[in-house]
Amino acid sequence: MVPDRLPSWACLVYSDTRIIVIPPGSDSMRCLVVLLTMAVMAIAAVAKEPGSSPTDLPPAHVLLTLYSPHGFGMLEWPGRKSWGGHLWIDHRKIGGIMPGQFLTLKLPEGDHSLGGEQSSILLRESNLQTQISLHAGGRYFMRLIIESKAVAGLGPTRWIAEPVTCQEAYREAATLGPVKLKRIERSSLERVARESYFPECGK
Repeated sequence: MVPDRLPSWACLVYSDTRIIVIPPGSDSMRCLVVLLTMAVMAIAAVAKEPGSSPTDLPPAHVLLTLYSPHGFGMLEWPGRKSWGGHLWIDHRKIGGIMPGQFLTLKLPEGDHSLGGEQSSILLRESNLQTQISLHAGGRYFMRLIIESKAVAGLGPTRWIAEPVTCQEAYREAATLGPVKLKRIERSSLERVARESYFPECGK
């Protein structure tokens, strides 16, 4: 309880359960020391509270990182180029991924299908799917590419997700940036693990 009368220069220090009164005649430095001590204690208490990481996983989920490489290294074979378009997982539209971008998703363990666009003109899900199986405790990486014989947007086009090792992925994609969240479908945002940099192996 706060006393009814205190000199205007008396120091009141509020804690969680009480009010500490440093009476008149005390050195103002003492008041400052008490304030600083309580501030440090509050910061330490907050630091001890468990925090959440962008890659914290719900039970029975795993991380899948997909990336669309760019540069001459991916254009060695005729008709093969970096993925630039929409991605579907389990027939659910995730969003757009462009060359030079990566996206990490939190997915339930088990079997999944990945698909791209039907063509550069027909922007709906292709019937050609890549099947993957995810197991708890693993972290998975897939390279996104397009194999196309299309001319002026017409002709056979395959949107392909290729499984790669972490080492392969990091070598090709370490400098890539994340997909902008505005390119992700709102219904799929909860699946996104928000990583600012391409994940290093073993992390």
